[in-house]
Amino acid sequence: MLRRSKNWLGRVASLTLLLLPACDRSATPRAPTLELVPAGVVDLEEPESAPLGMTGGFARTTDGHFLVSDRQRGTLLQFRPDGARHRELGRRGSGPGEWESGPFGIYPFNDSTLAVSDGSMLKVFPLARPTDAWVRSQSPMTSAFAASNGVVLTRRIDRTQRSTLARFRGPTDSAEFGGPFPSQVGRSQMVDMMLVFVAAAPLGGDSLAVFTQGSDHLFIGRFAGPFDSLHVPPVTRRGAMPEVLEAVRDDDPESGMRAAYKASYPLGVHRLGSTDAVAVLTLDQEFLGNRMAGTLNVAVANLSSRVACGEVRVPVVADPQPWAVVAGDTLFVFSHETDATSARSQPRVRKFRLVTQDC
Repeated sequence: MLRRSKNWLGRVASLTLLLLPACDRSATPRAPTLELVPAGVVDLEEPESAPLGMTGGFARTTDGHFLVSDRQRGTLLQFRPDGARHRELGRRGSGPGEWESGPFGIYPFNDSTLAVSDGSMLKVFPLARPTDAWVRSQSPMTSAFAASNGVVLTRRIDRTQRSTLARFRGPTDSAEFGGPFPSQVGRSQMVDMMLVFVAAAPLGGDSLAVFTQGSDHLFIGRFAGPFDSLHVPPVTRRGAMPEVLEAVRDDDPESGMRAAYKASYPLGVHRLGSTDAVAVLTLDQEFLGNRMAGTLNVAVANLSSRVACGEVRVPVVADPQPWAVVAGDTLFVFSHETDATSARSQPRVRKFRLVTQDC
């Protein structure tokens, strides 16, 4: 009797071991997740005599320095990685190294050169010699929004070619149109002018990942097309809000103003290190007097598996608008926060690692 029991138990154990792999294969795959892991805080040095004013742009150099556009005083501030103020680049004026109405957006042209918007001009200069710049004119319809490896990407709306981006490499070469790719272009002149903004990241070679306002899709492909699309569903951001965009009419300018701060604004697309994933930064904006407030969101997408890995709201203050960039797997967010010890505004950079699971 004892021998039979042992044999029966042995057969049951063997059958269980055989069934375990099958159970694993039939298990429902877990949904991918995205988590922000705090990775440090850097307080930026700010003398009492010259507080940092209205911010127009934020960037991080390859050696870890931070750059902040101070539109109020008309200068570009450079901070060391520990937050100590390093120097000021330029002042208000119209001469070499000066800023007429900016500085605004800051885009690393290459490892040692910046492209910085100054209203109707884009200035490209070595960080070590800011007065040695080449200049190219731009307008709100042709403004730069990114740069990388010696190429500037600009907003360039062409209703005929159904394109919303262009690129150039120097002060005089002709701009190349990208696309066509799916977008809101051509449906309404008002939508084109006020609501079609673009963010993009080079993926190597001639390929880009493009995210536009008025769409919840990430477009992946060669600069001249064709583009594949990956749906990045809104989780924390407002998203494209089709019902708002459809209400815009060319004969009603107020409809464009009402919609301008409703659909999420694309702040940037960044490749996560050398991986096949990208981070998409968006803002849900609100206009408050003379400043912009905005809730910052970050989503991650895996371009190889064509999977949206999730989206989270970044826990930073929304007023005034925060600014953010991604380097490697780390999100750097610049914002003004109230320092509890001094009850004054403190410019601060918060760092978060972007961690995904099952993506």
